[in-house]
Amino acid sequence: MPGRAARLYGRDRAVHVVREFMERPERGRRRTTREAPILLFEGPRGSGKTALLDLLARSLDGKVPYARVDFEDMGEAAGYEVLAALAFELNRQGGDYGRLGFPRFIVGRVIMEEKLDDKDRGQAYRQVKARLEQARNIAALRGLIQMIAPPLQPILGIPQQIPVPDFAGLLLNGLLASGRRGRRLLLGAGQDWYGDQDLGLGHDPIDELVKLNSLHARGDREAVDGLLMSAFLADLRDDFEHRRAARQPYTAAVLLDNVDTEEGRQFLLDLTQSRRAREADGRAAIPLTFVATSRGELTTRVAQDLRPYARLDDAGRADRRRRGATARWWYPIVLPNLDRSQVTTMVTALGLHAVKDRRIAEMIYRFTGGHPGSTSRLIWAIADRSEGPYDVRGLLDGPDPSGGDTLGERILNDLLGRRSEEEWKNLLVAAAARHQDDAARLAVPGGLLGAHADLVQAPDLWGGGDPSEPAVLEPVMRRLLLRRLATVDGDGDWPTVHQRLRVLVQKEDEVGDLYYGLALGDVRKVTRRLAALLAELDGEAWLALLDTVVTAPRRTTGGGAPLDEAQRLAAWAANETGDEAQAVQVVAPLLTALWLVTDPLIGVRRRDLHHAIAIGYNAAAPFCRRQALWLRAQDHSSEARRWD
Repeated sequence: MPGRAARLYGRDRAVHVVREFMERPERGRRRTTREAPILLFEGPRGSGKTALLDLLARSLDGKVPYARVDFEDMGEAAGYEVLAALAFELNRQGGDYGRLGFPRFIVGRVIMEEKLDDKDRGQAYRQVKARLEQARNIAALRGLIQMIAPPLQPILGIPQQIPVPDFAGLLLNGLLASGRRGRRLLLGAGQDWYGDQDLGLGHDPIDELVKLNSLHARGDREAVDGLLMSAFLADLRDDFEHRRAARQPYTAAVLLDNVDTEEGRQFLLDLTQSRRAREADGRAAIPLTFVATSRGELTTRVAQDLRPYARLDDAGRADRRRRGATARWWYPIVLPNLDRSQVTTMVTALGLHAVKDRRIAEMIYRFTGGHPGSTSRLIWAIADRSEGPYDVRGLLDGPDPSGGDTLGERILNDLLGRRSEEEWKNLLVAAAARHQDDAARLAVPGGLLGAHADLVQAPDLWGGGDPSEPAVLEPVMRRLLLRRLATVDGDGDWPTVHQRLRVLVQKEDEVGDLYYGLALGDVRKVTRRLAALLAELDGEAWLALLDTVVTAPRRTTGGGAPLDEAQRLAAWAANETGDEAQAVQVVAPLLTALWLVTDPLIGVRRRDLHHAIAIGYNAAAPFCRRQALWLRAQDHSSEARRWD
């Protein structure tokens, strides 16, 4: 949010991991380069991916050459345009590494744009030679580079007010050594490489440049990008072997944001293919560490066999070695949400509420699950409402401090971005499902999901996760979608969706049947079944079932004190008769109090609910004769004291 001081919590470990992969160990008197995989930091919108790159850029600035590109800002830029941007940026941020020359790349980039005679090979050959000789003249070279400068300005965020000739001058000074002798040496090396390409080809370099020009003229973008990628990497390797950079302890770094675009995906696939070829031919490792951010689409495509992806706390070279050959080229790392202590630190930093800080932090954490972007927005809203109320529902229904929609709608739009009306309808339906497997049941022919049923497979919504467990929506995203679903009337409303899910699972999944039954408000049926199972199941098994069932969402709230609402929902049990009447009368108030206390929207009014839950567990314990229920009672008695 503009004007807010941003502090990135829980990401210091990520900086350490990147630095570990950038290290160039000493062997004798020389620094060596170890091939590093592409570090893919994955997380949903608002998980702090861009902020992590901000943090990395600040840690590298003025110390290590680095380049940064956001693929969402690039449009349909070709791979060679991205490489030109990287070459420029790596020089602009060079620090003690000195100037990094890219003569091989520049020679190819300039020659590919030339208008050569496509009918007379000999004439084309002579034209390339003449152009390369002309390039040794500074004025002529500046004119040539002006041709490649315009596409780079938007990619790099260079203001359009800077004239193209001035920007071309920056490129010229950054990419090639100053002085005629320096240009002659560098351009000569760049030209000669095309005859060899580090493969011992023994070809005529001018012939190869004519071929490059022909490939570009025919629109063979894949071949052009591949050859210029090899030239770019060869330039960088040479810089770290023979120039000032050779003595430095870290590789250069490239920070790539939002690589799930078609251009971002293709660029990294081309890079991986080029690096594979270099390794197969025994060529040296490239002193460049790529750090990319993904919402999940790219990681799912290229690293499916690496699931579960690395946890940030475990990530590093040791974890990569444990994963073996599958982590050779890609190393996905899941960015975690904030933990309770980090959320508490953020709230305390406001300096507004002293004793209340812990309770407010817990309220926020329960709703957001520690999702960084959503947590920050709620905290900012509290800072702008210093006198309260501190109820999540009130905050979400209140104005967004930055203007526009309510805070709840702003957070939801942050999480989901632009969506069509049909997509929004389907998202509301999918949010009712416990997890991805249940959502997929709604996507069958004749199901409730419409034209965009494929969203139940979208990795940017459901994430990579652990393949042994069904994927789930980001909790705060799901809660906000469910709030909107609760307001829908007619087709696809709350009762229709949850009833369909209940029917789909009830024959094979009793947990799901009870879960969706409670979401529909069928407290009586759920209570009676749980009461019957109390004597049948082991205490731990019964508790596990109860824990899952009470996470069912609530459509409506009666308002007032949460304990009063829980007692109202359980009042019917007092009139229960039959053999299981006593068990039902014990389970009903326990179930409803747990259902409410699990609801993150009830805010900080939780003490009385925890007292009631402790009483409920103590009352239920004799029915199954298991210590686990008494221990739960003690836990909730302690929890009640935390909310005093």
